[in-house]
Amino acid sequence: MVGRFFSRIFSGIIWFFASLWSIFAGAYLIALYILIGLIVVFSLTAFQARTELASINNSYDFDYVLRLQQQIQRQSTNILESIEEEDKLGKIDTELRIQEDSLYKFYRSSTNKAGWSRVNSSDMEDYFRTTCNPNTPDQPICISFNDYIKLKNEKETLIKNGERDRFTRFEADALKKIDALFENQSLTRYFAEVKFFGSFLLFQAFLTMPHQLLVFIVTIAMGALGALISVTWSFLRYHEEATARRVFLLPIVGSMSAFVIFVLLKAGQITITAGGSDEALSPFFLSFVGIVSGLLAERSYKRVSDVGERFLSSNEGSPRWGDGLLEAAKDKDLSAEELADILGVSVDAARGIIHGTSTATDEQQKIISAALRTPSHELFTDIPQPNRYSIVPRLEQMELEKAKTEIERAGLKVGRVNERYFVGKAIGQVIEQSPEPFTKVKMSATVELVVSVKKTDAEGSS
Repeated sequence: MVGRFFSRIFSGIIWFFASLWSIFAGAYLIALYILIGLIVVFSLTAFQARTELASINNSYDFDYVLRLQQQIQRQSTNILESIEEEDKLGKIDTELRIQEDSLYKFYRSSTNKAGWSRVNSSDMEDYFRTTCNPNTPDQPICISFNDYIKLKNEKETLIKNGERDRFTRFEADALKKIDALFENQSLTRYFAEVKFFGSFLLFQAFLTMPHQLLVFIVTIAMGALGALISVTWSFLRYHEEATARRVFLLPIVGSMSAFVIFVLLKAGQITITAGGSDEALSPFFLSFVGIVSGLLAERSYKRVSDVGERFLSSNEGSPRWGDGLLEAAKDKDLSAEELADILGVSVDAARGIIHGTSTATDEQQKIISAALRTPSHELFTDIPQPNRYSIVPRLEQMELEKAKTEIERAGLKVGRVNERYFVGKAIGQVIEQSPEPFTKVKMSATVELVVSVKKTDAEGSS
């Protein structure tokens, strides 16, 4: 019996602390959800607002919007101050109220008027006209009464002279100027966003902070959110995985895993496509990467470990990719044909080494470094370049052979060459090209040309 009693007490203590832990862990997770949710919502909203602002003009940012807002506020304040300065009747009314209060107090105390009910102003004025006779001109209350009468007379004179209508027109014109300040600026609609962000602690900084810093915050926050979701599922299932160590540390591990994955993405060590576009990854895609990295923090660690092991296992004797080799070859005027002769390889192989699409052996790296008189570490890299791009040069009005040379130097291939007769154009001159000049294309893409020929040759080819 005693043993069963203590067993029940022990079970009750365990149940109590387990319930206490559940309450504490639940409150902690809710607080984290609120904090991380706010960071995610505000950062992504800031991304969209900044992108929309930049679409109007690339030079616009929210620092400029804030300066514009402050400038308009100063101008509006100056206009409102000018309205107040021009309000002569308003100033007289203010002075009259002060004088009336002083005279009413004296009138009540002198005539034994009780309470604070307002007395008739004409009765009060009659009283002071009787009291303030020529024998008592220097009494303070009489001086106040005389000032009061002067102000009333001045007010009546201004009204007769049309002061009220004049001020009404002036005020309307001034308010129109304030409205014009906002209407003449296309960016004033962003003032509401600045005010909204500024009302929530330090979130206004999301609008003005550097772009990359905002990217890091989004990535880390989404990683923490992903890990938090994973912890929540463990907590709800109520089994041994919902330990204190997992609850407190996994959100931190998830955020750091997302950050490391993001760095590897930027370094090209992990290749992920976003909608088939080669442009900068969108914040929503980065959010996806972050939350997946947080949800699968253990797998993210394995992926990072694999990349690090592959990177650190490289040594000086391993094949490497050209990185900066194309620019150096252009500067030294080293063509793919000349490099092929030096290395004893085919022209296509030499061209692949120059453009970084194929690796160079350790011996080839030393030969190329000596030929270009440039250190090897400035020409080659251990990081593969799977998606290199080139810019199509302007080839129009060039001789055909020179155009072919320029195409190859840009890491591109000569495609179909069509011949056509053009009036007034030199024979053998490139007249048209496809793609257009300065188009961004993948390395080794083909460029088609249209060349001017004699009229008889064009008829024969057709």
